[in-house]
Amino acid sequence: IYNKVVHNNRGGFCFELNGLFFELLTALQFNAKRISARVYDKTGYGEEFDHFAIIVKIGTTDYLCDVGFGDFSFEPLLIEPNTLQNDVRGTFLIDNYDSHYLRVNKVENENSTPKYIFTTDSREFTDFQAMCTYHQTSPDSHFTQKRLISLPTTDGRRTITGDTLKITASGTTTETIIKNEKEFRQYLRDLFNFKD
Repeated sequence: IYNKVVHNNRGGFCFELNGLFFELLTALQFNAKRISARVYDKTGYGEEFDHFAIIVKIGTTDYLCDVGFGDFSFEPLLIEPNTLQNDVRGTFLIDNYDSHYLRVNKVENENSTPKYIFTTDSREFTDFQAMCTYHQTSPDSHFTQKRLISLPTTDGRRTITGDTLKITASGTTTETIIKNEKEFRQYLRDLFNFKD
């Protein structure tokens, strides 16, 4: 994972990015633990271990840290239910989903959209193995349905979904249809810093 993400600049998804970030945090002697989350979509919440996130405790305060969820907060979120938290990527709210789960939501124009539910139970890296394999290989996984490349920038985000390039910068979004494989490869090099 380290070679893929750091040396080869290829990025990754939550299991890789948060897995690597967890190793960095613990090497720097932060009190961190891996946690399982279940991602929200139109049909409900995914399976346990659907998503890998991190909780870091500083003093007596817990923070949700997640560098592997695409368009998400840049800064750690205080795990304090029902407190609006402003981030350069928007406003977020953590609330109680039920007696076992907490839910993280993005709030826009007073509308709250769930991102995922999570527990504070500590997990082992190997606990995520089955779902990691599923997301990489199953035809039912959204990761195998179409291309998905996303990169945050200082003023927005660059994303390729399928054959569409979407660039958001300073609040303005443009979309471009990618015509062929050659053009796709050029965008990877020019906009996402991919190495061939």
